[in-house]
Amino acid sequence: MVGVICLLISQVQGFFAKSYGTTREDYCFSVIQTQDNGYAMAGYSGGFLNNGNFLVVKTDSAGALQWAYEYYQSSVVYDEFAWPIVQAADGSYYVAGHGFVDEYSSSNDIVLLKLSSSGVVQWAKSYGTPGQIDYAHTMAKLSDGGLVIAGHGVVSPFPTGQDVIIMKLTPNGDVVWAKQYADVNQDNCYGVIQTSDGGIVAVGFTVRSGAADFDILVIRLDAYGNTLWAKAYGTSGQNDFGYSVAQLSDGNLIVAGEVGGYGDGALKIRLSDGALLWAKVFPTAMLDYWYRPQITSTPDGGFLIPAFTNSYGSGSYDFMLIKMSSDGTVEWVRTFGGGNYDIATCAFAKPDGRLAIGGITRSYGTSYDFALLILRANGTFPGACVNDCAPTASYPSLSTYTLSSLTDWPYVRNDLIYARTDPGVSVTPICDPLYESEDEHHQGQGSGIVCSPFSQGALFFSPQATEIRIYEPDGRLRFSGKLQRGENRIALGRGVYFWKAGDQSGRVAVR
Repeated sequence: MVGVICLLISQVQGFFAKSYGTTREDYCFSVIQTQDNGYAMAGYSGGFLNNGNFLVVKTDSAGALQWAYEYYQSSVVYDEFAWPIVQAADGSYYVAGHGFVDEYSSSNDIVLLKLSSSGVVQWAKSYGTPGQIDYAHTMAKLSDGGLVIAGHGVVSPFPTGQDVIIMKLTPNGDVVWAKQYADVNQDNCYGVIQTSDGGIVAVGFTVRSGAADFDILVIRLDAYGNTLWAKAYGTSGQNDFGYSVAQLSDGNLIVAGEVGGYGDGALKIRLSDGALLWAKVFPTAMLDYWYRPQITSTPDGGFLIPAFTNSYGSGSYDFMLIKMSSDGTVEWVRTFGGGNYDIATCAFAKPDGRLAIGGITRSYGTSYDFALLILRANGTFPGACVNDCAPTASYPSLSTYTLSSLTDWPYVRNDLIYARTDPGVSVTPICDPLYESEDEHHQGQGSGIVCSPFSQGALFFSPQATEIRIYEPDGRLRFSGKLQRGENRIALGRGVYFWKAGDQSGRVAVR
């Protein structure tokens, strides 16, 4: 017996895929879940080297825009970049980045903004060395309510004279301690965390004394800024870069980075002494220092790597999200994107098990826009947005080198005046969720489109012409076309399908 059952689908709660953008170019580098179960995103607006400002976007749990502001110094016309954002226990926000201290300054300083829960500037401070260009690339909230900020400073001669900067701050922005790692060449820091013992781990890259190539740099400090160990990890004759770090449930470290000509992926490092446990990379995955991809641990003991790829997906660059276990086993890899540039910069597991992935899109929205997707725990989406792929992995051999300890950083702190403006952020749905599970559906027929059975297909009666898309249960598109006013017969074959037409959607079971 062949028949068709049409079920309307209730709205899927908590899943969405949206872009957020101004009329300028907007780059999202950090996403967090907020205390009200919404999301806060931080980045840069303006276009590269085009008088850009800090941009912070706040949404509710469904991705609806609550507020968005650009932050800037009215006396400064140069670029001001925001990178990380964290939320304090009182609901306020810290946003770190860098900018010029004043219109006439030749130095670029680390900048820290304190915002209220509604985005009002409470204070702004800068940290830097006179005549030096200083950058903040990463920040972590500490268990005592303070912050650790890390980045690098550029001294003469540019660009070879670069030093790692790590500083611990109180909740009021006062410096507890400030350290620098200065070898003879380029030293940079792009990731920092607090470990379970209260210490600090920072990652980046360095050119060691006497070496010609970059190595991955990992530094472990105690809570007082004392160096416990500092090591470099590198392949022979290749450039290797570290971009972010997380601590796994077994206590050890996982570092996201780029390993020479082998590919991009992860290194597992023992916390106690910095011993390299394993390295696994993917030639078709891409990480980049410009986008600061943030590796994060997951509740099951594994971790997520946000990346991008031009080897899988829809074309050009697509989001790539890699899920691995603590022993390096690849559990799954997903991609998402349109026909232009889509680059994942951050991802994390939510308390309810679902995943959030943020980044930059040029395929959707106005130009380069912020992008945010909420996925299932297995990286899939209740629709046809996310695809599977199976990239080949390689296992590079890296040597380990012991480095010198950090020294005090001679900083100068200044108070700044930052203004804010509403840039008029537009929200664009990227992909609507279709369904979650059958127990979320309710049986019945809509007031508009009606289904009735016919052999090996579905008959749709529509009161007006409208587009229809029909999907397989795994989200693959089975049919896309237009319903004409009146009766429409669509051949499908035996199976279960999900359809969406106008503002109606349903489940079709052909038996």
